[in-house]
Amino acid sequence: MNGLLGRMNTLNEIVIEHLPKFCKRHTPDIIAGVVSVDIGLKPAYLLDCCSVSPSTVNDLLRTLHRHRIVKQRLAVLTVESENFIVHVKMLRRHLQQLSENKEIALVDVSSQLKLSEMLSAKDCNTVTATYTEACISSFVYNFCSQKIMP
Repeated sequence: MNGLLGRMNTLNEIVIEHLPKFCKRHTPDIIAGVVSVDIGLKPAYLLDCCSVSPSTVNDLLRTLHRHRIVKQRLAVLTVESENFIVHVKMLRRHLQQLSENKEIALVDVSSQLKLSEMLSAKDCNTVTATYTEACISSFVYNFCSQKIMP
């Protein structure tokens, strides 16, 4: 039990050390999100409670990995200034499954439409396949162009 308690205290200290003071009250949520991604409960965690740079989140992940608190290869994926902490292998698998799923319903909410429209099955497949490939390509490019983990 001491090992687990010590590990949680270290995790708490590292998160507080790397993030701005105003984020301190969100530490339990951040810890839960990072741990759930690390153990594979979900492919990504949206770090939307604190406005921090991707490099700050990368530093946090490196430190967690160096202290062996995080076991998996986690990375930061930034989409329009929103930072996601992602499990690289899981996210890729999830996006591929999404592109193969034939029961996805997509709604077009474009501003040029008076009313929202449901896309046809063919359009859904095209959109999900295109989006998945774009996400994977962009992510792989960004991931490979910067050193995420030591």
